[in-house]
Amino acid sequence: MIGCFPYNAAGHLAQHLREFVNKILEEYKLQLDSTKFVVTDNEPKMLPAFREQCSRVGCTDHYLNKQLQHAFQSDQIHLNKNTIEKVDCELVQNIFNQVKKVVSSVRHSHQQQKFSQKFQTYSETRFGGAIIMLDIFREVFF
Repeated sequence: MIGCFPYNAAGHLAQHLREFVNKILEEYKLQLDSTKFVVTDNEPKMLPAFREQCSRVGCTDHYLNKQLQHAFQSDQIHLNKNTIEKVDCELVQNIFNQVKKVVSSVRHSHQQQKFSQKFQTYSETRFGGAIIMLDIFREVFF
């Protein structure tokens, strides 16, 4: 990892993103090639931005978060482009939804102050948010 830089490209297209990254790399006398790996999420503009002259690797946190999201919220999952399978997690999903309702209710009331830990609400974009929410709930109530 080189650093964190404010995004100041001309736009948010894949081409602009790639030009922005190339410009930063040039400052360090680096360039992408087939021996370099770039870790990104699977956002639609990331795929074409890093399709050529490097190897794009999907972010492990992103993949794990997607698996948790499917287990806790999805009715079906795409195994591949042509195969859809039913997710058989009804019991887990019911428990998850009940915990989510309790946590949301506690966080939106003055009851939060009564507990030893601050409840974490679930966020689809935050890795581990579901596990953190469930773990804190378990520690407080069990």
